[in-house]
Amino acid sequence: MTDPQLTHWPDGTISHQDNGSPHAVSHVLLHGIGSNANSWQAVLNGARSLPHRWLAWDAPGYGNSTALPSDRPSAQDYAHRLWSWLDALAAYEPVTLVGHSLGALMAAAAARSQPRRVKALIVLSPALGYAHLSPDEQEQLAQKRLHLLQTQGPAAMAKQRAQAMLSAHATPAQLQAVEMNMARVQLKGYTQAVHMLMSGHLQHDLHMVQAAGLTIQVACGRDDAITPMAQTEAFAHQLGLVCEDLGAIGHACAIEAPDQVLDLILRVQERP
Repeated sequence: MTDPQLTHWPDGTISHQDNGSPHAVSHVLLHGIGSNANSWQAVLNGARSLPHRWLAWDAPGYGNSTALPSDRPSAQDYAHRLWSWLDALAAYEPVTLVGHSLGALMAAAAARSQPRRVKALIVLSPALGYAHLSPDEQEQLAQKRLHLLQTQGPAAMAKQRAQAMLSAHATPAQLQAVEMNMARVQLKGYTQAVHMLMSGHLQHDLHMVQAAGLTIQVACGRDDAITPMAQTEAFAHQLGLVCEDLGAIGHACAIEAPDQVLDLILRVQERP
């Protein structure tokens, strides 16, 4: 784990990791709800020899990144913060957005809002959102997800939930990485993210992205217990897309199988 870089501008601060390249930003990696930029570290390490700059942010309310002003932000609120951050970095060329789990909702919203700034969209083990539920159902589900964090804290939540993020083949070091990342979540940022998940509607946003003519790639591991392969395949099929099989890995694919994730990203990058 390396120290994060910080970008300050009037909207606040975003902390991020990168692959150390001095070149223009080409890829932006967005983590899931129980994680942070460190979840992409092995992927960034694999991209160090590439002639482009890859960034992995700490989402608003995570790491050293300023939380959003709304207690119940939408995916579009995260998208607005993403583009403001890239503007602050003078990163104006089209980028490939890679969203994992909840990050898929952020990436899709960002691509929907500014399609001309996106070269391709990759969603890994995507969270679909719960916009289809009633407000009462959303609130009940949100409180259920928040209960453990609110009552016992992030370390206890990480102890209980980290194993479910990985397959049975994961190494102790990979489990430790997932647990460490989850133990660093902050109540405000995590709570905002949960409420965004409740109002999220990935299918709708991806329909809009498709209408803009952008390349979309969906992928998932066969042993994903959080966003199961069958669910992700069915979701992709509804959009006329194919879900790529990342192999016998769990939900935390960038930690458990960084080489497969990097290979997928590079293959999408090479498409015309």
